[in-house]
Amino acid sequence: MKIDLSRLRGAQNFDQTEAAVNFYMHQSSESGEPIFISDLLVDEDIAYPLLKQLRDDRSKQYHLHVLKDKWGQPVYPGDVVKREFKKSLNRSPGSPRSAKELSASMRRGSWEADFIRKEDFVVDKKGCITCSADDMWYFLSIFGIHSYSGHKISFHPNETSSGPQKLPNQPGMKHVHYWLYEEWDSEQYNKATVLEPRKPEKEKSK
Repeated sequence: MKIDLSRLRGAQNFDQTEAAVNFYMHQSSESGEPIFISDLLVDEDIAYPLLKQLRDDRSKQYHLHVLKDKWGQPVYPGDVVKREFKKSLNRSPGSPRSAKELSASMRRGSWEADFIRKEDFVVDKKGCITCSADDMWYFLSIFGIHSYSGHKISFHPNETSSGPQKLPNQPGMKHVHYWLYEEWDSEQYNKATVLEPRKPEKEKSK
C-alpha cells in the first residue's frame, strides 16, 4: 500500500508524529495491505518513525522480487537468498569479549561461525522471497532499486563493481552486481508470471 507522507511531514511534535504513525498503521490494517517500504526508504528522514514501528513487526508479509544473483545471473524457484545477522561481541550485557579472543577467532577461520547468523529465504514460483519489514529495510538499503521508478535505493552508487572479481570455487571472473532486489506490492505480485524452473545441467548442454 502506497501512502501519502504529508501527515508525518507536517508533524510538529512527538504527539503529532505518533498520531500520524498510528493513522498510517490503521490504514494498512483496514486495507489488509502492508505499507510500501520502498517509498519510506526514499524519504527516510521523514518516514523514520513509521519505518521503525514497521521494523519491530517480524511477521513476513512483503514480497521482495529477486532480479538476479550477485554475479548477474537469473534466479529460479527454489534458489536461496541469505541474510546475515551479526551476533553480539559481548559475552553478556556490559561484558565484551577480549581482543585476544576475537583475534583468535579470525586466525582460526571461525569468525563467521562464531559471530554471524544466517537466515535463508527461498525464492518462490514468481521469483520473490517473503520478508518482514526489517528484512525489506536490510535488502533494499544495501541492494535495492525502486520497482516503480527503477531508481536505486541501494547505498552502492554503481550497479556493478568497477572491475571483475574471481568466481568462487570455479575458474573465471565476473563483475559483482549490487542492485539485486525490488519490492513488489500485491498488485505487482499478482500480475507477475510464473517462472520456468531451472533446467538440469544435461539439458542445458544439448
